[in-house]
Amino acid sequence: MAVITITSDYGLKDHYVAALKGALHREIDHPYIVDVTHHVQAFNIVEAAFILGNAYHHFPTGTIHLICVDEEALPHKKHLVMKMNGHLFVAANNGVLSMINPDYKPDQLIEIDLRNAPELVSARDIFARVAGHLARGGKTDLLGRAVDDYKKASLPNPVLKEGGKRLIGTVIYVDRFGNLVTNISEKQVLEDAKGRDFSVLLPKGRKPITKIFKHYYEETEDGKAIAIFNAAGLLEVAIFKSGSDTMGGATELLGIRLKDQITIEFI
Repeated sequence: MAVITITSDYGLKDHYVAALKGALHREIDHPYIVDVTHHVQAFNIVEAAFILGNAYHHFPTGTIHLICVDEEALPHKKHLVMKMNGHLFVAANNGVLSMINPDYKPDQLIEIDLRNAPELVSARDIFARVAGHLARGGKTDLLGRAVDDYKKASLPNPVLKEGGKRLIGTVIYVDRFGNLVTNISEKQVLEDAKGRDFSVLLPKGRKPITKIFKHYYEETEDGKAIAIFNAAGLLEVAIFKSGSDTMGGATELLGIRLKDQITIEFI
């Protein structure tokens, strides 16, 4: 039986997660369900794509990923099944699918059409029915018609300015520890550096960071602001050993928020 993951903005206070899992149990005997997260910011497809994009490839091929963020269907926003990189993704056609892994093109896109099941009213019940069909080995083309394209969206790209002296990026994600993940990749930094040294300039007049670590625990001083290239190859600003009950994370202690700019200065 295929693994089914759920990425949602439902939170855990209300009944939404339980209702979706109940629908999955109604469709599938003993489904194997994994919660990726239910704490995506409401309707934030960029955050949903970032989180799932960093998680999905750790699952076995054939895994079914339900993306329940801005998921209700509208005439201009149909539900889709996407085959990509050996995985199956179910989401609304709102741009989220295009951001999960831009390095791969979809192998197949199916626009879901379950008009023969009028009892399925909510996206929750439709996604559960589709997941059940796929988990039992059902063919994707029985779920609707094949389409050639989907809505495109993208993460913001860093910009090289001042004659190549500065690479200006953006905070695109803040994790549970308050670490600030940017859209600046190690690959781009090394390409733009052209052998030059570089430092990380923080907003709000904070002291620049002059060394980027390869691993978090290369630092030894608790409470110090550091920069690393994380497992996804992206520049991340953190406070060493932060996020505990006694020490806030980088977003709190440095006053830097989502969408704030962080700059690489080449020296």
